[in-house]
Amino acid sequence: MKNIKYRYCLLLLFILAQWQSYGSSFDSLALVERQEVEESLVLLKNTEDLLPLRRLDSLKIGSVFLGLTETKKLFQTRIDSYKESYSIEANAVFNIQPQWNNLLIVGIDSTGATYKNQMELLISGLKRLKKSTKVVLIVQSINPIVNQLELFDLASSVIYAPKHNDLSFDLAVQSVFGGIGLTGKLKNEDSNIEFQENYGLTTDKFNRMKYSIPEEVGVSSYLLDSGVTHIVKEAIDSMAFPGCQILMAKNGIVFYQKSFGYHTYDMVHKVENTDIYDMASISKVSGATTALMKLYDEGLFNLDVKFSTYWPDFEHGNKKDLLVREVLAHNARLKPYITYYLASRKNNGKYRWNSIKQDSSKRFPTRIASSSYFLHKDYKEKKIYKMIRNSKLNEEPGYVYSGLSFYLYPEIVYNLTGEKYDDYLYNHFFNELGATTLCFNPANKFNKERIIPTETDDFFRMEQVHGTVHDEGASMMQGVSGNAGLFSSANDLAKLWQMYLNGGNYGGKQYISNATIDEFTRCQFCDEDNRRGLGFDKPLIEYDSLKSSVARVASPASYGHSGYTGAIVWADPENQLLYIFLSNRVYPTRNNRKLYEMNIRPRIHNLIYDLLE
Repeated sequence: MKNIKYRYCLLLLFILAQWQSYGSSFDSLALVERQEVEESLVLLKNTEDLLPLRRLDSLKIGSVFLGLTETKKLFQTRIDSYKESYSIEANAVFNIQPQWNNLLIVGIDSTGATYKNQMELLISGLKRLKKSTKVVLIVQSINPIVNQLELFDLASSVIYAPKHNDLSFDLAVQSVFGGIGLTGKLKNEDSNIEFQENYGLTTDKFNRMKYSIPEEVGVSSYLLDSGVTHIVKEAIDSMAFPGCQILMAKNGIVFYQKSFGYHTYDMVHKVENTDIYDMASISKVSGATTALMKLYDEGLFNLDVKFSTYWPDFEHGNKKDLLVREVLAHNARLKPYITYYLASRKNNGKYRWNSIKQDSSKRFPTRIASSSYFLHKDYKEKKIYKMIRNSKLNEEPGYVYSGLSFYLYPEIVYNLTGEKYDDYLYNHFFNELGATTLCFNPANKFNKERIIPTETDDFFRMEQVHGTVHDEGASMMQGVSGNAGLFSSANDLAKLWQMYLNGGNYGGKQYISNATIDEFTRCQFCDEDNRRGLGFDKPLIEYDSLKSSVARVASPASYGHSGYTGAIVWADPENQLLYIFLSNRVYPTRNNRKLYEMNIRPRIHNLIYDLLE
């Protein structure tokens, strides 16, 4: 009997080894196929060097596809991964108003090229839009398109994708945005009167993210996906969180992007890659610190002056000698936080007369989330700022994580630029990056079915927090704060952080200088046992697996931040590695600490480094 069991175990091990071997072979073939398709793409036309696309903030993109439904979905999804667009039916192009879209990306697969009626309607619509709308055309067959010379002439750019598979459209769209460069030439079988053999224009990679498979960065798809799935399933089964998004990128290549679980434990809405999570304190380094780095570059913000230089309210009192660098590095003896809603209550539990009321009026115009509470019109200035100014300092010097100064940076940004804080971030970063979902107050822009709920608040707002910021303090800043308030999908957050890893450059634009990013992300007071950069978190000076949220081997140059809602983003410039994990571990209550107790985020992070070795 023991002999049989032993042989059975050996057989299982053999089968598993063979399965992994075959899986590895298939994955290697998948990489070869991707490379072949990428090399086969040919740029036939590129008027005024339209491709790769620049200034995404200036583009209103529509997409049109003639062909198979499944290919259309992939085509639309890949466009949206760079910037969210509008899907338009070919027979509806004629009805498009010029102000709706100034760029159309049109895809025609080998079957769509035979749709004569739709082709004629498409051409009629494009003729009408010729003066207002540029057209990028991606086709799988040249001859039908050459026969439709009007369509070719109407397009500013034309990409020929000779491989008749979905992957050709995926990669062709990536080339439109500069995720990959185009170098392909026509083969003899594709040449004709219009285009001779070896014809093909070229474009450079435009340092926007490329989307690929793990094998392109030397990692096994099988081992990575099975390892991540095992860890995440264990977490979801243990109710550490109902769902999550995970994104990994190396050298600007997104090699893993996957969503797991559901929005909530009722298992109604599956988490999709396009869904939007509350970033919590990741807002500090994806909003406030981002703005300050740009202002530092422009000479408008100095790290080595008194904080009162930018916040005159600190000119007197216990904060008059605090330096900007100390404050940003959490080394200024500031208290960790103030519970503003509690500080606004009287001993009997009622709110003070000039803070919060349950009825709206001219003096109390702003609703807190969707609750029945309304803020005094001057609450921020007369309450929050005043409480921060009057707060005591820690008795002992040294590192204490504090969010207090991050309530002040939006006003500082406005004072230095004349632009509202959220407008400044949108105008100078998010819109041009194509990071559509990276925003404050997402319920004002997106359907709530895309937004992940956070906590069921039974002590302040008395409701499920959904579509508005989870953090109570940021909620009382009307959702726009430097300490919290930003929402995003993992994909859009990655664009901002890939810009950091690119030395401040993304999509051909230098947003922040490399020297400034290096300065803000280096350890500022290591000799005082403070690991922090300026705004950014850093690896523990001495690694502790029970305290760290990142991998043991994350380089000392790496930086990032975690969020109270269950999120983390971490960038490692030495390894050119980006890791994003988003979850709503606070659903339905913040008392759920299983995410930390099970070390879910660092276990996944460790797995990546192990597989990259």
